[in-house]
Amino acid sequence: MSHPDHEPPAPKVLAWCGRQPDGVTVYHDRYPEDPTPATYDPDASGPPNPSIDDAFYLAPRVAGETASFRLDAPGDGWRAEQEIPSFDPAVAYTAYGGTSDNSYSTAHVEFQLGDADKLRRKPGTVLVNEYDDRTDKVVDVLIPRAEFDRQGRTKYCED
Repeated sequence: MSHPDHEPPAPKVLAWCGRQPDGVTVYHDRYPEDPTPATYDPDASGPPNPSIDDAFYLAPRVAGETASFRLDAPGDGWRAEQEIPSFDPAVAYTAYGGTSDNSYSTAHVEFQLGDADKLRRKPGTVLVNEYDDRTDKVVDVLIPRAEFDRQGRTKYCED
């Protein structure tokens, strides 16, 4: 369920080579501004900035090596494993596809609800995160869906 005051998240798009992901995990960091908060006790077990799982979507078997579904209203065989959360527009979420035995996963993408507006202004595009050497930061890039599908088969796959 999406919050009525906020735009729903844009569809999640996956591309893979080899084994298809069994599902998609969406999570966020507990402390978005500080990867090692002042309250962290190094003697405690666990990471300084644990992630919080927000949703897990089970994937249907699909033909080919790409798939897409809506996070707020999965369909075409995709289904949420639990109640769909109200995604917060102030939170940066991360999503990736993976196998249930953790033997394979797709590259991840970080997004916020406002990113859906970027995609609506450029229909047929997919949001990816790329490292920008010039700024020394990871930046959002919109690429055509066909280019995303091609990169899924070439850029991230072993020969």
